[in-house]
Amino acid sequence: MRRNARERPPSTPDFKRLTTEAELDHAVAASRQRPIVLFKHSTTCGVSAAAYEQMLDAAGPGVREWYLIDVRTDRQVSNAIVKRFGVRHESPQVLVVGRERVRWHASHHRVTASAIRSAVDGAMA
Repeated sequence: MRRNARERPPSTPDFKRLTTEAELDHAVAASRQRPIVLFKHSTTCGVSAAAYEQMLDAAGPGVREWYLIDVRTDRQVSNAIVKRFGVRHESPQVLVVGRERVRWHASHHRVTASAIRSAVDGAMA
């Protein structure tokens, strides 16, 4: 089922919203034990809506650390990601973090379920 690109995506069992830098710090700390996925999403962008669908397809059993950053309402978190990891801001954008380092990132049409799953599988290597 396609979701409305303007609809604010809720937190779900698959995605946890990051709204503060402290929440980002906690998420990154969790990457010491298992990979985390950061998804920078714009609720007003059609390409971001398609990437959101890919994220939903990629989120499966076994990976519980999937985080969503709404770049329009939580800009400070998006900016903190740029500062912390040195990865230029894009939206939509996915970053796979393992052991507190970005192991893979992609944006726009390069955000595919299979690429995300593959990156997660190799993130702790």
